[in-house]
Amino acid sequence: MATSAITDVYVSELLESGKLAEAPYVNGARTITVIETEELPIADGSANIDIYRFFKGLNPNLIITQLKVYVDDAVAGATDCDLGLYEQNGGVVVDVDAFADGVDLSQAGGHVRGGGVIDTDEFLDGLKAVDIVNLTKKLYEHVGHTVKNYKQGYDLALTINSNVTTGGTVTIIAQFIEG
Repeated sequence: MATSAITDVYVSELLESGKLAEAPYVNGARTITVIETEELPIADGSANIDIYRFFKGLNPNLIITQLKVYVDDAVAGATDCDLGLYEQNGGVVVDVDAFADGVDLSQAGGHVRGGGVIDTDEFLDGLKAVDIVNLTKKLYEHVGHTVKNYKQGYDLALTINSNVTTGGTVTIIAQFIEG
């Protein structure tokens, strides 16, 4: 009867080779949670893109672990929304859809946050554009920056690329690990 070898290794190449690694990837780091709510108005009929900056000046070394979008009712017309990063303090777009592209806020069914028990099906996943292999990246890495050119801080924004015909309330909850 043949026996097979047991694999017993650290999944981090740094740890496996005996080198130092950052705390989030080894034994844990502090989590940061931010939350904000905005009442989306009805569009004025123009073809303008609307940018709602939910969080200001996020540390570029944060590692985003959750990005939940709650909607109180269907926001009619909000069929093409993106979640991404802008330069802080009203700066230009860095990556408009770094985290989600084409989020549809007009379909509130199953994603409505009521006054009852929280159910995991009640929110839209704001990280749907992030591949699983990229979940350990820092904010600046999600937008293609490096340690040499990352920004001092980033604003996380919901960008609406379509005309809203019925307003509604949107709450975004983001959770990060300090990197």
